[in-house]
Amino acid sequence: MAFISPYLTGKELFQQTTSLDKIVEILRRRVQPAAMFLILSQLGSSNQENSDVFRSDFIKHMDALLGQVVIERSEDADTVACVRQHVHQLVHNRPIYFPQGLFAMWKYILVHCESPTPPSSQEVYEQYKMVFPLCMRFGDVLSEQSRGGPVDLFQAFVFGERPNFEQSLMRTLVLYCVIARQAERYKQDFFDFQTVFQDKYGVSLLDYITALFGLYAMWKQKTGDVGGKIREDWYQSISTAFEKTAIAHIVADVIQPLCFTFEEGKGAFTNNVSEPWDFKFFHDHPLYLFPGDSVIPVNLPVLEYALTEGLFWKIRACFSQDDLRFQNFFGKPLELYVFDTVSGACKQSSSTYVIYPEIKFGPKKSRHDSPDVIVRAGNKVIAIEVKAKRLRYEASVVKGDLASIQSDQRLMTIEPMQQLYGRMRQILNHECAEINLDGVTELHLVSATLGEFPHIPPLKMRLADHGASYMASTKQSTSTGCPSKTLKFCLDS
Repeated sequence: MAFISPYLTGKELFQQTTSLDKIVEILRRRVQPAAMFLILSQLGSSNQENSDVFRSDFIKHMDALLGQVVIERSEDADTVACVRQHVHQLVHNRPIYFPQGLFAMWKYILVHCESPTPPSSQEVYEQYKMVFPLCMRFGDVLSEQSRGGPVDLFQAFVFGERPNFEQSLMRTLVLYCVIARQAERYKQDFFDFQTVFQDKYGVSLLDYITALFGLYAMWKQKTGDVGGKIREDWYQSISTAFEKTAIAHIVADVIQPLCFTFEEGKGAFTNNVSEPWDFKFFHDHPLYLFPGDSVIPVNLPVLEYALTEGLFWKIRACFSQDDLRFQNFFGKPLELYVFDTVSGACKQSSSTYVIYPEIKFGPKKSRHDSPDVIVRAGNKVIAIEVKAKRLRYEASVVKGDLASIQSDQRLMTIEPMQQLYGRMRQILNHECAEINLDGVTELHLVSATLGEFPHIPPLKMRLADHGASYMASTKQSTSTGCPSKTLKFCLDS
């Protein structure tokens, strides 16, 4: 299968590929690491408005180079004009940098360059002119490593998807700092992981989130300034950033474990620099520490990860591999979060809804749990099943093992939907007296997971096939008088 790159590669723009050995030679000879890190951090943190400015700068740089060709090589001006038109068309229609390429540049610079000295303004300017052609050349290397097909699409989606951070952060705060602390809602199942977290890291979970978000906000504010230009004041000093705040005394305890130095990064990537999807080190250490105490983020998305999905693993690290108390407990706060969110929305609506929480039903020897939330509005019902499942990072995301990806899909989407469908059939057959669904003609099934599974076309078709075959194998008439309901599989994360 031919690989079609979604981003602009060096081969397309320059009509030739650059070998990895040649790229490494360029890095060693021409890259000033500190200046390039400053630029890579801001490119990886940029919004669409910034990206348009960077694209415009690159076009101006290419126009200047083509102008020099006319003067220095006496090239035909009409020919150069055609080349310029072709370059403009390519650059306007395709991304000129991309997350995986920026991360790859971080890795290769750490491994193949020497420890950096502070950059001058001129060095930052010169490196800025280099960064886009370099990223495109890394695009050639990564394209050659691509296997194509659903695995590549899966990895690209997982790696490139950037969820709404504000919503994710609010969900994190409610889940971890509100619902998970309401001991009265869990009875004997309550587990106080907050105390374990504070004992290990020396700060409360809320203070940890507050300090890290404060640092994030300082950089986020800067991304909207100065018209998207690369800034030389992108650094933040750990000691002075919070010196006038109430949490100044705990900031170092929060920030230092998330930092890495040049030598630490070199050591981390020396043996896996060529692995195209392994960037876990940056998720664990999202801040680059310069000599002294100035830091920059590898990019803002990795800081967003640390404040949301990464927080789960930060807590998980408080326990040994075989201690599953936190993992076994955490599904319940997620269920309560979904129930609170759905029921709160229904109560604010002018329409009339009947809400059924999870209950146990059936004979004493074979009790079942009803779906976590059932909402009825007239003849329509939405049933929601919540699972605290995540992708296996090493096998599915980094290695792209198709069997592991399909196993994750089964655990995160197929099995929850099958469970949900089976329970709803039982309830529609009047096996649960507490839930009245008489007269229902439309049923929507929603499986909600904490981690998102990419529903790219090949894997989405596999899900649909599993759903159709499962329903066909279990199809029975129900006593509602409507044996052929509309079942819509809606997958949420």
